[in-house]
Amino acid sequence: MPTLLETAEIPTVIVGTRWRGDRALAAIAGMKPGETVQLVRDSGNKHDAWAVACHYRGMHVGYVPRQANMPVASALDRGAVVTAIVEAPAQIVRGYIKAEARLRIYLGGGEPQL
Repeated sequence: MPTLLETAEIPTVIVGTRWRGDRALAAIAGMKPGETVQLVRDSGNKHDAWAVACHYRGMHVGYVPRQANMPVASALDRGAVVTAIVEAPAQIVRGYIKAEARLRIYLGGGEPQL
């Protein structure tokens, strides 16, 4: 029987996008619910040892927030199946993030049922 960690769902957002530039802002504003975001372990990150980068359509658009990244980083480090699905795009107003892009991250158990 799988443990809770192996089958966890984590609702979260993408943070740090404003530091990635205008193209990243446009990308997160154009996300569609149900699309996937690739999560990439950033173990060499000097600001956060548990950093997990979010890549959308091949572009680094931000990070999983520190409050949610430890179980995601641990799962990636173990080679577990980790899937991130867009729940809502970011809302950008005059170049500023009014609401961050929302994700649901699934740890383990293969692909989520959508």
